[in-house]
Amino acid sequence: MVYKGYPMETNISFNHLLDASLRRFFLDALRVCLKHPPQAASLLRTVFHQSRAARRRAAWWKRGLHVPPIMICSVTNRCNLSCKGCYARILRPARGAELSGARLREILGEAEELGIRFLVIAGGEPFLRPDLLELTRAFPRLLFLVFSNGLLIQAKTVHELARQRNVVPVLSLEGYAEDTDLRRGNGVYSRLQALLPQLKRRGIFFSVSLTVTRGNLASVTEERFIRGLVQRGCRLFFFIEYSPIKEGTEGELEPCPFVPYSDVNLSSTSLREALRSDFLRAIRENGGQLRENHGGCTLWAQREWVRSLLPGREVR
Repeated sequence: MVYKGYPMETNISFNHLLDASLRRFFLDALRVCLKHPPQAASLLRTVFHQSRAARRRAAWWKRGLHVPPIMICSVTNRCNLSCKGCYARILRPARGAELSGARLREILGEAEELGIRFLVIAGGEPFLRPDLLELTRAFPRLLFLVFSNGLLIQAKTVHELARQRNVVPVLSLEGYAEDTDLRRGNGVYSRLQALLPQLKRRGIFFSVSLTVTRGNLASVTEERFIRGLVQRGCRLFFFIEYSPIKEGTEGELEPCPFVPYSDVNLSSTSLREALRSDFLRAIRENGGQLRENHGGCTLWAQREWVRSLLPGREVR
């Protein structure tokens, strides 16, 4: 069976599902921004680029290459905070040099050519890279969601973000001051509250990421809390389920940031060839094995099976 150019290897075309979800995502964002013409115009351009990208991915599929619509790119392992339960610090302790700006530029160029127009930039803390906004400026047709603790976003950064409408800062909060400072450090909440009005004044489309735990579920889903962030200019919310992670795993080009298993390294392999890796192919061909039943990440829940795909590696 073929659905809009995608062979159906399982009962659901996950490519089509992701593409449809992205369309709804951007159309909802556009509706939210109708009263803000610069934001709305930027989103209209994004919708156009995403539609063209979907057709390009379909063309690559017909040539035998599976290209995902979204790519998460961890640009640094360094961070200016030491948050409790940080998956990046536990799963990716600093090891060797980061990818150079030149190599990252090559990877982003490959992504654009393949039809990946939605980039999630993660870390560590992405703004510790002084060349971050130079990289994003070079690719105006790509949309970058930059997950950040926000503490390094100064006046100069806000000015540049106002010029780059394709970059959406996603600021991390844990709720009110008590929960945020407990996990991230004293004073973090108040510094973020001072930043939000600056972003709003410059008309920057920004988001907030909330890690949901048993301790803060009531507060982060409270209407008063959400309404307060909307009044400060927030237009998009990510509710991230807290995932306990054990030490001892690592990865290079990975299917998911919480599933750090890999058999290729982008420092020495092109993105196109990395997407053809045996590991990613095995995951794609076993959709039934990975159906989610109890919430959370299925790949992490099935890590013993994942380990069997990577002989010779220690996966916990």
